[in-house]
Amino acid sequence: MSKYLPFLFLLFLISCGSEPEVTLTEEEIDEYVEECLDTSVVYDVVYGLRFSKNAESYQVNEYSLNDTSVLFTTQEVTETSTIQIDIFYKDSLPVFYKELRYDYPNGVTEMTERKIYLGNQIVQAAYERKAGEDEDINDKEYTTISIRYDQLDFQRPKDAILQKGDYEMKYGEFLIINPDSYLILENDKSGYGIALFILQGDMLLDELYGNPEKYRGKAVFAHHEFMTINGIERMIYRGGIVKETD
Repeated sequence: MSKYLPFLFLLFLISCGSEPEVTLTEEEIDEYVEECLDTSVVYDVVYGLRFSKNAESYQVNEYSLNDTSVLFTTQEVTETSTIQIDIFYKDSLPVFYKELRYDYPNGVTEMTERKIYLGNQIVQAAYERKAGEDEDINDKEYTTISIRYDQLDFQRPKDAILQKGDYEMKYGEFLIINPDSYLILENDKSGYGIALFILQGDMLLDELYGNPEKYRGKAVFAHHEFMTINGIERMIYRGGIVKETD
């Protein structure tokens, strides 16, 4: 029996190491989130494209330090709701998920706030509170809710930032509404698309415009910025590259 002890001990270590380990308590996560939100912290920020589908829109911003993602903020707007989600990361793993949802049934506003504490791909604890239109949600107490880790979508914000998957944009057409011109990129499978306002042409635009059939359906990684022109916020084209679909 003794000759198997080293082997059994190794199996024990492996089995222990395979279990998720919660390294931060709820209080420590709260402190970490406060540190992340400190206005003195200077982040590298990627402002994502604002993707549209019918009356819906979806946009993600990414905040990083030393090339490491710290926070993804998302906003999704539909005909009946507005959903804001903040996902905080530490050591490349999500540790805190906050959701603020506004629903508009029958012309009134209902608010739902969730905060979910995470650790090594498990949900430690999840809380929720609700408020009606004439109520202050900060006056409401949180109640415990049950939610699984696999019910939270951490890949969607990353895909939106990287313009992958449902958010891989492909050349569609140029839309000209004198005196304005737009580059239209779209994803037929997901239904999402973008309209980039053209302030200045470049070689890529000339190539797309001159050879529409060659490039129609080709994936284009777009660069942009948001700018207010004549009181309207526009998504401005700032260059791009044609890439092969993965």
